[in-house]
Amino acid sequence: METYVFRQLLQLVYSFAVGFALGALYDVLRVIRRRSGKNALPDILFCLVTCAALFTLGMSVGEGRLHWAMALFSALGFFFWLLTLSAPTLSILGTIADFLTKIFRKC
Repeated sequence: METYVFRQLLQLVYSFAVGFALGALYDVLRVIRRRSGKNALPDILFCLVTCAALFTLGMSVGEGRLHWAMALFSALGFFFWLLTLSAPTLSILGTIADFLTKIFRKC
């Protein structure tokens, strides 16, 4: 019984971490989308990465299936990222993008 409960807890922790990482990727793609003005490509890329991450999560930690709790904790991790680290990350990424834009314009 302990092994099964520990495995479920591990599934939820990994799911939350995947959602958290997807939130970071979303912010990176959001900066690219804002700078380039092209919305479709970053959105398609995010959807593909999200599907691949959830599929991999279900096949590895989920032992062949993606449980509803794993999907829920992935969403919670994503929203936790958006509520906590999204604003400072967007600020830093915006500064980096401005710096890179200046460098490439000089070249």
